[in-house]
Amino acid sequence: MSYSSHLKNELTKIIPTEDCCIISEIAGLIGSCATIKIQGFNKIGLEFSGENPAVIRLVFKLLKIQYGYSMDIVAAKNNQLQQKNLYRGLVYDTHVASEVLFDTRIMENGSWSLEPVTTDKLKLMNNPCCRYSYLRGFFLGSGFMLNPKKNYQLEFIAGHQDQAEYISNLLKVDGIPASYYLRGNIHVLTIKDSEGISDLLSGMGALKAMLELENIRILKSMKNNVNRIVNCETANMSKTINRSMIQIDIINKIRKTPLWNNLEEDLVKLALLRIKYPTDSLQELGDRMSPPISKSAVNYRFNKLMKIGKEL
Repeated sequence: MSYSSHLKNELTKIIPTEDCCIISEIAGLIGSCATIKIQGFNKIGLEFSGENPAVIRLVFKLLKIQYGYSMDIVAAKNNQLQQKNLYRGLVYDTHVASEVLFDTRIMENGSWSLEPVTTDKLKLMNNPCCRYSYLRGFFLGSGFMLNPKKNYQLEFIAGHQDQAEYISNLLKVDGIPASYYLRGNIHVLTIKDSEGISDLLSGMGALKAMLELENIRILKSMKNNVNRIVNCETANMSKTINRSMIQIDIINKIRKTPLWNNLEEDLVKLALLRIKYPTDSLQELGDRMSPPISKSAVNYRFNKLMKIGKEL
C-alpha cells in the first residue's frame, strides 16, 4: 500500500461533528472525485469514484449522517488503473442530490455550476474548521503525498486552473506555500515545504502522519548536521595534512645542511615533533612542547623554518 493510501485511510476515520464541516467536506469530495449526472428532465444524480474504497465508504457515512441517505456502492475492474478496482458511489435520488448540491452552493436557484470551487460561497476563508474539512475532502478525492523519507511533496490534482488557484488561496490563509503547474493536461498544486505539509496534515486531522513527518524531519536535520560536521572536519584534516607534508619536506631539506646544527633549540624541538606527529594540528603540536606554547607561537616558529628552507 502506498504512503498516500495510508494517509487517506487515516483521514477517512475523521468524521466531522458540525453540519457546516460535514457539508464542507462533501463539497471538497464533489470538487475532486464526483460528477453530476443529468438523468432526464429535472432529474439529476451524483457519482463519486476512486480506487480507494475507504474514501467511498466515507462519502456513504457523511451522506447517511447529514441526509439519512444510503448511497449505492459498486466496484469494477478498470484497465486505466492497472486492473485495480474502481469504486463508485451512486446517488440516484434527485431530491437528495439536489439538496446536497444546494447545501454545497453548487446549485442555486434551480441551476448548477462549478462556481463554488473558484469562489468562497461556503465562507471557508473565515472558518478554519470548515476550511480544513474542505481541504481534507478534496485531498481524499484527488490528493497525493510522497513518502517523506524520500522527499517532501504533497499534491492536489484540480479539474482546472481556477480550482487550483482557489485551493491555493485557502492554503495561503494559514501561510502554507503552494505552487501551480501543468503536468500534461493535469492541473497540479504542489506543496514542497516540509513545515507547510506538517501544518496542513495537522489542520486536516492527520496527527499520526504529522508526527511521523516531524520525526523524519528531525532525523534528516540531525543527519545533515552530522554530515556537515564530518565534511568540515575532513576538510580541516586534509588541509592540516597537506600543510604538514610541506613543513616536513622543508625540515628534511634543512636537516641535510649544516644549518640544522645551528638552529635554535625551540625550532629543532618543533621540527622533530612535526616529523613524529604529521597529522597534529598547530594547537596539538603546541601542547606537546615543553613548556606548552600557543598556536600562534607554533605558527610563528614554522614561518621561521619555512623562510630558512626557502632560502636554501
